[in-house]
Amino acid sequence: MSTEPDHMFMIYEHEKFWVTMQPFLLHRGYRLRPRYDPNWVPSWRQLAVLNDAVKLDNGQKVVLKKVSTDSQEIPLATLLSSKTWKEDPRNCSVPILDVIMIPGDDAHALLVMPQLLAFHLLPFRFFGEFSEFALQILQGLEFLHEHNVAHRDMCWGNIMMDISKVIPKGSHFSRWDSHTGIPFKKFHWKPRWTVQPVQYYIIDFGISVRCQSKDAKGRGRWGQDRTVPEMSKPEWCDIFMVDIYQLGNVFKECIEKYKGLDAFSELADAMTKTNPNDRPNAAGSVDICVINTIPNPLDIILGAFKLIVEESRASGLGGPKRKKAFEMRRNGDLDEEEHVRPVGFAMLECREVGVKRWAG
Repeated sequence: MSTEPDHMFMIYEHEKFWVTMQPFLLHRGYRLRPRYDPNWVPSWRQLAVLNDAVKLDNGQKVVLKKVSTDSQEIPLATLLSSKTWKEDPRNCSVPILDVIMIPGDDAHALLVMPQLLAFHLLPFRFFGEFSEFALQILQGLEFLHEHNVAHRDMCWGNIMMDISKVIPKGSHFSRWDSHTGIPFKKFHWKPRWTVQPVQYYIIDFGISVRCQSKDAKGRGRWGQDRTVPEMSKPEWCDIFMVDIYQLGNVFKECIEKYKGLDAFSELADAMTKTNPNDRPNAAGSVDICVINTIPNPLDIILGAFKLIVEESRASGLGGPKRKKAFEMRRNGDLDEEEHVRPVGFAMLECREVGVKRWAG
């Protein structure tokens, strides 16, 4: 008999929608977690507008998002995910796998997207990892702005990563540092640089707009980042420069979190200038990133060799034991608490003392 309190197994009011939808979605080829089976007594953790499922025809883990049909999110997200727009390799907007109309509810629909992970939850360990991340997202923003799309919430919570290579066993939707949702079990992941390239995505186009020109002005809703200088003024402003400021703040937070990312300071400082006219546009930000932070291939090779030597020396082991220790460390298979991360061919120190590696 379970010792958990009864209230932990309740289906909350905001979850009843998913219980009602479960048979219909199963018929459409998407299996929700057992919690939403009308005959199941489940776990208790869930979000109101998001839920996870498994696509039955290929076993892919997906996320379902309930959105309003009168917003621009559905047409804009599907346009960004169209075959023509996806031909541009810079387009890292989240793929829309399906749009499901809800029976009896013309006001809402479900967007089906691949299950992803927030970009920051696993630590950056190599300089090249962060360079790859920054360049992908900057180029993704450049792509959006070229097509006159302003995201308006280009913030920390709306940048995700594909984990298919980084966490081969997968991650649980409600408990990301678990493969199955069961806490305190071993969790295995690989450093991004060992399985590169890793794909990053921009998500959540709920308040995004596609403008008629790049001279468009806006005001009002700017998303999660409340430090945008334009928010303190009632005037109309350049909404594309708001995106630049918000993403620059993401980079600033990463620089503050890790020692070893000083090469990105010029970029972050430029993107977060108080006066929007002093900020580089998306294309200019890409140029700064490439010039100041992208190492050349020879540096990467030499840096990787240097890291292997440093890892071997630091282990204090010799022969096969040294090799095994390095492999375990590289693959994220060590149980340990640490706050030192190797980033590229430098050592990155995480300022959050005692940060767990979440390794199995």
